[in-house]
Amino acid sequence: MPSMRTLRPPTWMFPLVSVMEAHLNDPPKAPNARAPERNIPLELEKACLRALAKSPADRHQSARELHDEIHTWLEAAADKTQRHERATELASQGKTLLDDCNSLRGQIADTERQVEEVRQRFDTWQSVEEKSELFAAMDEAAGLRHKLGERASEVVMTLSAALGQDQEHAEARRLMADFYWERFLKAESRHDLEGRDFYEKLLSSFHDGR
Repeated sequence: MPSMRTLRPPTWMFPLVSVMEAHLNDPPKAPNARAPERNIPLELEKACLRALAKSPADRHQSARELHDEIHTWLEAAADKTQRHERATELASQGKTLLDDCNSLRGQIADTERQVEEVRQRFDTWQSVEEKSELFAAMDEAAGLRHKLGERASEVVMTLSAALGQDQEHAEARRLMADFYWERFLKAESRHDLEGRDFYEKLLSSFHDGR
């Protein structure tokens, strides 16, 4: 098995007597040390070194035991791959939701400017009926803000689910950092020190030094 992983025999010594002495006395070299370019998983390396242990008591006690250890690693590797793939799907959904949030912020800004423009055309003493255009614009802005709140919650839930599948998923972490970065800037622009510190802590959990 070590030779299959490294594409090299455990020793390169010749003649045969030297090879036999090495098998009896020299500790085996770790597969990753012999073939670093192959990036052999550490769990599999441990199984290889155990199979090559000098003392029989330190080796697998049967071929079945070796099989079971390798099989357990294969199942874990397959599960890790599936979880990463699921995290990638969720991160993609999170990106779509985050893009939607950014679009909604632009719509809200435009609508709020429209509200102020309409407001300038009316006096405070005018009736509700006369100000119907103003109230309609205000309702539209309020609806967009509500929609943004819902989308923001969906972003956090979706990206949290992605990180639940793969805590180190780079894209999910980047998107979460982007989300909290916008919140941090907003709190800072409002001189909301408590909110700024809150989002700074969340941001520091995901920005990975960026």
